Amino acid sequence: MSRKSRELIHPSTKKKVDIPAFNYDMMRKIYKMPMQQFSKIGFKKKQYKDRKTNTLQRTMFKDNGSNILGVAHLDSHYPPAHFVVANLSHKRIILSPVHDDRIGAYLMIDMLPRMGINVDILLTEDEEQGNSSAKHFTPKKEYKWIFMFDRSGTDVALYQYNDADLRAKLKKHGLEGSHGSYSCIKDMEKLGVKGMNFGSCYYNNHSLDSYLNESELAINLACFRDFYNEFKDTKLEHKEPEYKSYQKWQAPDWYAQRYYGSVQPVEREYVEPTGTDYKDWSFYHDFFCQSCGKFTQNTQLELFMHELPIVEELFDDSDGLEMCYRCYLDQYRTDIDECLTALDSDGTEGAEAEDDYVKSENEALPKPVDLVEVSK
Repeated sequence: MSRKSRELIHPSTKKKVDIPAFNYDMMRKIYKMPMQQFSKIGFKKKQYKDRKTNTLQRTMFKDNGSNILGVAHLDSHYPPAHFVVANLSHKRIILSPVHDDRIGAYLMIDMLPRMGINVDILLTEDEEQGNSSAKHFTPKKEYKWIFMFDRSGTDVALYQYNDADLRAKLKKHGLEGSHGSYSCIKDMEKLGVKGMNFGSCYYNNHSLDSYLNESELAINLACFRDFYNEFKDTKLEHKEPEYKSYQKWQAPDWYAQRYYGSVQPVEREYVEPTGTDYKDWSFYHDFFCQSCGKFTQNTQLELFMHELPIVEELFDDSDGLEMCYRCYLDQYRTDIDECLTALDSDGTEGAEAEDDYVKSENEALPKPVDLVEVSK
């Protein structure tokens, strides 16, 4: 499913936005594709030993004969549990928990080529842990500049590449430069060129409620095309300072515990997932379960709590955050039984009470307008 481009006017340049239609079928396919399957569409896999965690990390690279490099990370906080296109009264949005950063992969693989933009593509992992596999990438040629579409909102994160000249170049095409915290290109300073992380116009990232504003992204893509057309043959040099006054962002312990489990620096190898169920997919981070003592694919615990709101109220949020899915499910089974037993003792049927709870939660939310589910 796709749609015709809407006529949009950029508020700064006053130019009419004219870009190809978003291909929702292709977008959904890329959002759900495990990392190793990108080899089927021309990407070459490389595997590296990460000294920081003593684990293996992967990249997927496709050489399209360009002197511009686009980078996107494939790991995410949640699985592709849903993909919904919603026509609201004032805008069209796309709801998916993996916009960060599957949208970057989609744009480089499908959208940018249809806009006449040719770039080499590097796909990475572990960005959400503040430890992107991009740092291992050593190209066989020099690039003019590198970029990503891995930024919430509409601005352009510049990190250590930030300077007045680069901001002026972006401003000329209606783009606002800002500093930013962390993404893959921050670990790619050794390439000696500027890096820019363009806004992908998604919001509520790192949550199940993440959505993308399609009109804003269309405007940003038009601005990016203008920037690309002017500077595609210009090397935007960057010199790595002898003394770095900035410090790389790294997830604090509480953040890593909550979202990733306890990553232990021990030897292990990747086991490629074989199923199609999202609990087996490769963009979950390998982590060590302190309950059963095994390495496994980390299932986001918030997803399970979101689906069982009664348990979420009664369950201590600090418990079970270092467990794998199976151990955590066992923990929840006990809590669910206790919860429903307590409800039954008050004369209320447990299942009915849970239905009423969910209903009351949903009634507090505004009703969606013209929701269209794009093929399950």
